Amino acid sequence: MRTRPRPGTYVLLFTLPHPVTCPIGIRRAMQFPKDSYIYVGSAKNGLDQRITRHLRTTKKYHWHIDYLLPYASTIQAYYTTDPAVTECRLAAAFLQHHDPVPDFGNSDCACPTHLIHGPATSLTATIHTLTLTAYEPENLLTNHGLRHP
Repeated sequence: MRTRPRPGTYVLLFTLPHPVTCPIGIRRAMQFPKDSYIYVGSAKNGLDQRITRHLRTTKKYHWHIDYLLPYASTIQAYYTTDPAVTECRLAAAFLQHHDPVPDFGNSDCACPTHLIHGPATSLTATIHTLTLTAYEPENLLTNHGLRHP
């Protein structure tokens, strides 16, 4: 029996070990300082599939974040399945304490951004305050082509 994909909202915590300049979609190249970042997204039709897709190293680029993640040294995912916690609410919560990367990942809403940066310890503290669950599928370490935290 197939299980129904669960919807949810997720954050990706990652580090850029060096400054990066890269094209984002068809936009001009953007510059990203060496820092830790949080990307906030939603998966209405499959939280596990979306997070796993972001962790893969080989994929067709579709979202803004796809262009930036290849430069990340580590990626950790956290999530909630609470329907009241939307990606815009999560982004707003992070923006209260951390710096925005303007106009990133927010093309389908009125948020200023869905990419936030700051010290890893501070971003992690905010994740814990928001009581997000760490994403740790049992097969993460055995699936070929997935990034490992």
